[in-house]
Amino acid sequence: MATVLSTETAEIGISSSAVEEEMPVSSVIPSPPATEITITEYPNLPSFLPIYVSIRLAMNLETFEANKQEFKDNIAAYLNDNFNETFSNESVIIMNISRIATTNQRAGNDEVIVNFYITNDFAARSVNPTLTKFIGNWLLKLFQDRNDALLGPAFSGKLLQVSLILSNRVADGVVIAVTLSAFAAAILLIAFLYWRSSQTNSQMDKSVLAERLRSGSALRLEFDEIPTMVSSNAELPANIERKNRFINVVPNKLSRVNLRPILGDVTSEYINANYVRGYLGKPRSYIATQAPLTNTVTDFWRMIWENNVKVILMATALDINGSSQCSQYWPLDDEVGASIKADSFLITLHDRVIYDTYIISTLNLQNNKRESIYIKHYWYTKWPADNFPSDEESTVNLLLNIREELKELDSPLVVHCNNGIGRTGVLLAVDTCMRSYDDCRKVDIKKCVERVREDRGGCVQTFDQYLYIYKGSLRIWKSAAMEEQ
Repeated sequence: MATVLSTETAEIGISSSAVEEEMPVSSVIPSPPATEITITEYPNLPSFLPIYVSIRLAMNLETFEANKQEFKDNIAAYLNDNFNETFSNESVIIMNISRIATTNQRAGNDEVIVNFYITNDFAARSVNPTLTKFIGNWLLKLFQDRNDALLGPAFSGKLLQVSLILSNRVADGVVIAVTLSAFAAAILLIAFLYWRSSQTNSQMDKSVLAERLRSGSALRLEFDEIPTMVSSNAELPANIERKNRFINVVPNKLSRVNLRPILGDVTSEYINANYVRGYLGKPRSYIATQAPLTNTVTDFWRMIWENNVKVILMATALDINGSSQCSQYWPLDDEVGASIKADSFLITLHDRVIYDTYIISTLNLQNNKRESIYIKHYWYTKWPADNFPSDEESTVNLLLNIREELKELDSPLVVHCNNGIGRTGVLLAVDTCMRSYDDCRKVDIKKCVERVREDRGGCVQTFDQYLYIYKGSLRIWKSAAMEEQ
């Protein structure tokens, strides 16, 4: 007999590890005189984003968030006035927004640094150096002329600093910074941190990886330097709050999975999920999503159906100490033929194999037209609630088995934990590093996490999770060495 899933209102919470941290600013770097134009070479800025604009504003984070759309709209309007193309606020890709604590900060007046770039390829989110430099120079001119009201009334008199940052890959390693007095220190420090990270964290072989793993505080600093790229609720469609498990874990707009609209349901296109690029930037290799809520189970299966998904990887318990982590969206009964209904979908158990660390269920997903597809559901059951698997080998072996399952299929791997950014981010990063190892016997963990976060903001929430990726990557080498003996 089929179990009918209810549509009760699910509890929405806050994910404690997904809040953006403040970035302190060093006062060691001396400030140049006011309005001086400084040109400094940084020969190895990171290649993942070779050019961007950084601005410093005399406003708090909440005020910028409230006026962010106006900021983006006005930049898009200026692009439309000067280029024979059509631009929207989606052309302005904000990498991250950081609150800044400074020794000379005016009482009661916070400051933020906003890093962004311009694209005309929304799907790939690739930086357009020409457009980014154009906007950077325009903002520099506004800054020099004290004409920043063109960004919108909320920004009038608020622009404290503009920097156009380029790597030598596009502009001979020039950083052009126009600064106001002591505020120069902030952007110089940011540029220096990026430069240092690219110097110390290129692709690593086994010996470098092991040495980095022993470095302790240096590894922690490396993790802290990665932009979180967390999206804002303001970028979401209206009236979808009940569809988010946590109010501060939301999908990045440009890579968000959009479902087919249902007539009469204005929220039917929305699901808290993102397409994530794989190794070498392969598009839509993964779909990273939150665990289904009671009221989003049908949306989850619509996503599976519409994207022709063949494999699901689940890395969370259904319940921890009475707290729901994931709504049951597939048959738990071990009897073959057991089924559950989710609106117009029927999900039936075809086969189940139980291993020590995970369970594989073969499911038949049937729609209301009696069309059906088979799906493999991998449930990683041995990931402790507040810790990590005792042996990274179980993670590596699980991902290798899934890779074999997907070998001949042109289908994204769906990965979810509870919030869709913690364990999910770890699994995506380890899998990408494994593929890098297979290709060139080297990995670049920092860059891997950066790229995952570009598509699913906040992925890999904690330093311990970052550390586990290092351990998992080292395990890849050890496993390969044993096979070669």
